[in-house]
Amino acid sequence: MRIFAGSAGEVVAAPWQPEASLAADDGYVAEEFIWAALDCPGLFAAFNGRQSQRALLGRMTADIRGKVEAGKNYIIIGWPEEEEGRKHIVGTALYDEHGTVLAVARGVWITI
Repeated sequence: MRIFAGSAGEVVAAPWQPEASLAADDGYVAEEFIWAALDCPGLFAAFNGRQSQRALLGRMTADIRGKVEAGKNYIIIGWPEEEEGRKHIVGTALYDEHGTVLAVARGVWITI
């Protein structure tokens, strides 16, 4: 997906403009690609905007609340929620240009 989130204070953020190749015939991005987009900033959120740590995604849950159209501009944010040893729990959210939340997720990253 090549979504690289940068630090924006307490959160990390990244722009996302889904390519047409991610869309179904109706022009909307398939749900598996929305999940993938929500996954990307989670790693950056776990490590405060730095991707220097090596980690694996252990578990992720998501709630897709709206349609995502290919070619439009979106923003994805991520934030740390808690940390237990090697386990980092993060949240991510996808917003449209009007600030409407289209999807939210919670991920567990495990440091290698």
